[in-house]
Order: sequence, then C-alpha cells, then structure tokens
Amino acid sequence: MKNNFLIILIIGLIVSASSYSQKILHLENDLVSADFNSENGALISYRNKLTGWDVIKRSELGQSFQMLIPLPERRYNNAYGINQKAPVVEQKTNALTFTWKGIVSDHLKELLPITFTGKVELNDKGLIFSGIVENNSQYDVEYVCWPYFGELSVSDKEDKLLWQTLHYGQDAQYEMYPYFSTHLANHGVDYPTQQGWLPEEAFILIRNSKEGFSVICDDHIPTQLVQCVFELVPGTTNGNIWYGLMPKEDNIDGQAVRVVFKANHITYTHPGEKTILTSVMLKPYKGSWHTGVEHYKEWRKTWHKSPEYPDWLKNVHSWIQIQINSAEDYLNFKYSDLVTYAKECKQYGVKAIQLTGWNIGGQDRNNPSHDTDPRLGTFEELKAAIAECEKMGVKIILFNKFTWADISSDWYRNDLKNYAVIDPYGDPYQHHGYQYHTYTQLLNINTRRFAPMCHLSANWRKIADKEFTKSLDLGASGILYDENQHHGGAQMCFATNHGHKVPAYIFEGDDKLARGFTDIYKSRNKDFILFGEGNYDFQTQYYHGTYFRTYITTIPLHRYIDADMPIMVAIPGHVARHELNMCLKNKYIISYEPRFFKGWPHEAPNVFAYGKQIDDLRRKYKDFLWDGIYKDVLGATVNGENILYSVFERKTDNKRAVVVMNYSETDASNINVLLDGGGKVKYATPENTSIMNCDGSYVLQPRSAVVFFEQ
Repeated sequence: MKNNFLIILIIGLIVSASSYSQKILHLENDLVSADFNSENGALISYRNKLTGWDVIKRSELGQSFQMLIPLPERRYNNAYGINQKAPVVEQKTNALTFTWKGIVSDHLKELLPITFTGKVELNDKGLIFSGIVENNSQYDVEYVCWPYFGELSVSDKEDKLLWQTLHYGQDAQYEMYPYFSTHLANHGVDYPTQQGWLPEEAFILIRNSKEGFSVICDDHIPTQLVQCVFELVPGTTNGNIWYGLMPKEDNIDGQAVRVVFKANHITYTHPGEKTILTSVMLKPYKGSWHTGVEHYKEWRKTWHKSPEYPDWLKNVHSWIQIQINSAEDYLNFKYSDLVTYAKECKQYGVKAIQLTGWNIGGQDRNNPSHDTDPRLGTFEELKAAIAECEKMGVKIILFNKFTWADISSDWYRNDLKNYAVIDPYGDPYQHHGYQYHTYTQLLNINTRRFAPMCHLSANWRKIADKEFTKSLDLGASGILYDENQHHGGAQMCFATNHGHKVPAYIFEGDDKLARGFTDIYKSRNKDFILFGEGNYDFQTQYYHGTYFRTYITTIPLHRYIDADMPIMVAIPGHVARHELNMCLKNKYIISYEPRFFKGWPHEAPNVFAYGKQIDDLRRKYKDFLWDGIYKDVLGATVNGENILYSVFERKTDNKRAVVVMNYSETDASNINVLLDGGGKVKYATPENTSIMNCDGSYVLQPRSAVVFFEQ
C-alpha cells in the first residue's frame, strides 16, 4: 500500500455563510483526506479517497470536542470545542496538535483551568485521534468526545447507511438510513440515539454495502470505556418513538438533517488529575464489510495470541449440556448418576459434558460458591464420577460463574457485599436475576437477585481464585465460565475500598481475573480448558473457546475474525436440522441441549443421529471443514432460493470447499455453485460422505446441506 504521500496545507478560505476567514489544516494520504478549522479545531471534512465518499459534506457542521463538566446544581453542563478561544496549533509532517488552555462551559461564566490537548495523526493505521485532559479546576471532567463528527453523510440514498460491530460472538448491525432505530427511550434524549461500546465490542464499521470506515480503539486490554454515540438530528419524519424514517432532505423545518457521531471517552478526571485518552483509529475502505473487518484483523495480529488447545479440543467433536439442579431445587439426578449419563452420551457420539447446576443450591443460586451440594452427593462422589467419565473418554466441563454474587445469600450479606460494584450513590449495582421451574419464580416473585462483583478488587479475585480451584480439585477437564462477557449493565465502579481509581472501568478487571485463572490451571494441569460465554475478543487470549446461542441467519463474525478458535452453539429441539447445518456452515461445535438442557440423548435421537453425520463428514474432510480458513461468502457465488452458504479455504493449497444449506421447511432449491476464478467441483453430503461428480448444479432438498469441493 502506498502511504508515503502525506501533506499538510494551510489555506486561507473565505466562508461567505459566516463572513469570516478561516484557516484550513489539511491531512492527506492515499486513503483519506481530512480538513480541520484552525480557529476552533473542528473536523470539517473527512473523505474516503478510495471511493470519493465525503463523510462530512457541509463544513459548517464541523465539530471538535465535547466535554461534560457537571456543576453541583447543574450536572448537564457541556463545553464545546467550537465555542472556545482559538487553540494553539502545532503542525508536523503528518500530525496536528490542538491545545485549548482554559475551557468555557455552557452554564458557568468563569474560564475553567482545564487544558485539553487533542492530537490527530495520519499513518498506515488511518486517522488517529488521541488526547490528554489536564484538570486544575474544582470540578470533574466526566467525559470527552473526541473525535466528534458533526455529520455522517449518506453517500448513496438507494443503499442503507448503518454501523456494524461484534457482539456476543456474532454480527450486530444498526441501521441509520433510511430507517433509524433508537436504543434509548425518548424521555432521556433530545434525538433518536444509538450507542455501542469500545473496546468491549472490538470495532465499529460505519458503512453501506460498498464502502465505509473502521473505528478501532488502540487498546486491546480495556482500560477506558469509549462510548460510540450516533444521534439523528433533528429527528425522524415519521414512525414511533423507537423507529422511524430519516429525512431524505438536507434540511427540514429550518434545521440541518444529519447523523452525528461521537467517540465519547468516559474519563472521570478529578481536580488535579490528568487523563490520557485511548487512541481512536479511523480507516476508510472500499468494498464489503469483510474489507473493514480486515483492518481489525491486521491490528489484532499485533497483540493477540491464542491459548494452547489440548489435542481433543482441536479435533472434531460435540458436547452436551445437562442441568443437574436449578435455583428452585430441581434435583435432576445424583452425582453418581453422571456415569450412567456419560455412558449414554458416548453411545451417541458426544465427547464432552457441560455439567450445570452442580454447585450448592443449583444454577444461579449461592453464586459464587462452587461447593458441592449434599443433596446431590459428596465432593468425593462427584470427583469419583468425573474420574470414571474421563476414563471412558468423556470429558467433564464444570459450569462456573464469577460475575455475580447472590444477594439472598448469607455470604453476600456478611462479606461479599464489600466487593460489589458500587454506583455513584454508594449502592451496589444489581442484576435482575433469572427464573427457574416453579411458577412462583417464573412470575418473578422469589427470584434471587445478583450484585456484580468488582474484578479489579485483589481481595475479591483471591476469593474467585479459591472457588475456581475447586473445579481443578474435582478433576474436571475444564470450566465454562457463564456470563463472563458482561457485568449486567455496570461499567464503572465507585467503591473506595477496592484499591482502584475511583471510579474505574471494571472490564479491565476481566483481564486480571483471566490471568489469575490461567496461572492457576497451568501450574496444575496444562490441558485444563477455560470456555466462556460469548467472549468479547480480548478474552480469547485466555479462554480456549466460546459458547453462545444464535440464529441460522446471523453472520458468524467471530468465526470470520478467528478461523481456529473453538466456537460452540446451543442446539435444542427434536429435529434441529437447520441449526445443525448452521454448525457445518460456520464450523461451530455442537452443544446438544435436549429438553432445554434437562434431558438425555435418547430423548432426541434424530438430532443426535444427524449431528453425528455432520461430525463424520467434518472428520473425513477435516482439512477443509475443521482446519480450513473460514471466508464467509468470499471466493464463491451460490445461486438459489432459500439458501445460506460459506467458503472454507484449505491451508495447504488454498483450495476451497463451499457449504450450502437450504433453510426452507418445504421447498427444494435448484442451486448453482461458481468458484471465483473458475474451477470444477465435486460434492458430498452428511448422509453420503463419498465424493460425487457434478457440474456445479444441484437440487438441494429442504432442511438439507451439501458441500462442494474444488478439484
């Protein structure tokens, strides 16, 4: 890529609309050009040079920064960069630095001794925004929006404008044009508003189907929350409070129509403190979303290292989940009966059992206790049962949970409350909890509520480490840490006795907790595995795999990011052919869950039979379907009705396999497969794994799948 052509120009420009002369500062390379107003630091132009998309078309909508400086009697007190005195500007070959010394806010007459230094640099990573807040005032600076786009223009009004991110292991897309759906209720915002979170959600693509730009925080360990905000100003033309049409006109009712984008750094910079903002990288691209995700994948290579996978996890296999007890004393079976259960699982081709609810009180009760429950048996009985299962070749993975404490427990009331995540008012955050089995609890009458635990507290982590060690003591092959990917809506902890900055971004504690678990198991059993639920991407450095629930039409975005990471999805139901075909298409490990993970394999024999056929096909063509590189739809085109498909690339010679599934319940599909660049194919199916000749055309029956192999 040619990135050597970097220029800064200072141009005198007369703006007739405002009747003043402004100096334009210009940054440009092969990918992007950007203009800034030297008199207020506003970003007044951002152009994708690969496509010609002027993301900011109207310079008068340019913005520089926004800062919240709450006052004792007026929390909503903003300071806007365009309302400040002209910043001091420092220019270098490929960078601009704006320094505002003294800040004026909306509702305070005095000039506050706050300095904000915002830097913009252009290099191979794109246009990078960084900054420093130095607060010598008597007030807090709660957040700083930087960068701040006063406009995201719609480049093609026949196409959708949306933003896309990685959420719960999958693709999440939020449309902004032609329809804009709001994430936040109308009572709390002036305009329809959407929001995402970095680095928790890894990246954001702002795009249509042909072009876009990526937004990435240069911080793979989440040390600072960056809230990405999208506001539709002045609002929709019609619709309801949650969903409506964006006006197609540039102006309506005398107001400029635009989507505003802000990268909002939650800093809580107290008087006398200095905060360095996480760098935000913006990089344009041309093409589909795959090209934008490649930006993230390239950056990810600079820091990501997967854990070592034990051999059994590298091979084709399937799991089952069974709940042995719930919070309402379901008491499914005794620990000693696990051996009988494992024998049946082995007969049905299942390699691993995720044992849920084995802890005292059952699933989602007495958290974070991982003691055994005497009603189910003794510690020794569970340990003996696990050993016998492992001896017969069935791995036991124990359900664990460290995100919450059960606030109905004596342990919480007497001790654990000291490690709860605390809100700004001195109270613990709470999670609504989950309901189990009895109609009383299903009515939410006696639900056990949770308090999120602060993983930044070293004393709490010692408790969590001790509870984690109990699964190692039982001789299990690993744990699945349920709900490790969130904190029930809590983001910051304001506790003064946890040994962290007040407040602190609690997701940083997830790194500390995972490191601690890793050190423990490596000292005891290097083949022990950690699985999580819907891991956000930085967690995949520590967790051997991720588990979640999904839909057949969802883009498997985490699989596209990481072709080798074990990803497992829940398969309920008594037929489940669509869901099993999805596992084949996306290289997902099957997690059988008969009777909503309360049942036995014999209760859903057809599901297990077809799942076994799929795994047998994957074993036979492992070099393509298990060890190959997942390409989503890149590399081939498949024509047909009611189909989904994916492409795998064999690592040894780059030959392709194309997996096609028919998601119709009733109708066959006449499909045709065309490899990019041409080439002949043969095919196999789960029902018949032998390679068969074809010309690329095939009649795919409903609820069925076929794999085409490049010859």
